[in-house]
Amino acid sequence: MGLLKAGLRTANAIVTLGGTLELEHAKASFESTHASYKTTHDEVTLIKTKIDNRISELGDTLKTVKARLDNIEQLLETTSSSLEKQSRPAMHALQSIELFNQQYSGVLSVGFGGIMGGSMALGAWALVSAIGTASTGTAIGTLSGVAATNATLAWFGGGALAAGGAGMSGGMLVLGGIVAAPIIYFAAKGAWTKARAFQDQEVLVEQEHEKLRALKPELEKQYNDVLTYTIQLNSHCHTWLEQMDNELAILYPWGKFSIFYRDLLHIIGIKWKKPEHLASIETMNQQTIQFLRFFQNENT
Repeated sequence: MGLLKAGLRTANAIVTLGGTLELEHAKASFESTHASYKTTHDEVTLIKTKIDNRISELGDTLKTVKARLDNIEQLLETTSSSLEKQSRPAMHALQSIELFNQQYSGVLSVGFGGIMGGSMALGAWALVSAIGTASTGTAIGTLSGVAATNATLAWFGGGALAAGGAGMSGGMLVLGGIVAAPIIYFAAKGAWTKARAFQDQEVLVEQEHEKLRALKPELEKQYNDVLTYTIQLNSHCHTWLEQMDNELAILYPWGKFSIFYRDLLHIIGIKWKKPEHLASIETMNQQTIQFLRFFQNENT
């Protein structure tokens, strides 16, 4: 059987003037190149998945923060009118909350060019807002809408093209998807034609492999940066949430019943007077201002 197979192979080679042997060689070479490419692709994809997970986790934390900020905003607005005039502090936190809300809504509506949304978009914006500046030198946290999106994508791309980075397209690659080059078998007729098709495709796969080899160390560095800063930001958010819980426990020691009781007092004209209440309101005001500065790159 082996002799027969070898004989047929030799006959094929003669009939096709060596085309079948060239096809076998081209196919084997292509498969070897593609296997090497796939190994690198899988490694890069794993790093990107880890980056995505960290960013999405931060985005989920931001959703919790946003819900709490809505409560604090309502509290500060109603509290301002519920305080004796001489005891009424300047509620500067309301201005900070308004700016944060505008940026938060802008991120969700713009959606980073359609490449991601929800938690990923929020996490990417929060991360870069806290640590990044645009190519113009402007803190990304002070930008909104398309300008914030473009600056964030450029940051994830390693910086603006003019500064040697990969620009927005690089950011879309990092935050979007890394598409695998397919392994293809060709329907072309003739051994020599198929062999050339494999050779051409091998060149393309090798080009894609070179791009991934260049991208991998950049992604590894970016993952380390993302890991470091998302840990800091998540800690920062959870610290603020705990601070708000502590102050709310002073203002509303009986939970919803306290809220109902305070609303009732407000209706009949009895205002906040206790020193501990006034102190808690001012503490929440100041802590919220300090917390939100982190997202305007003013955390130093």
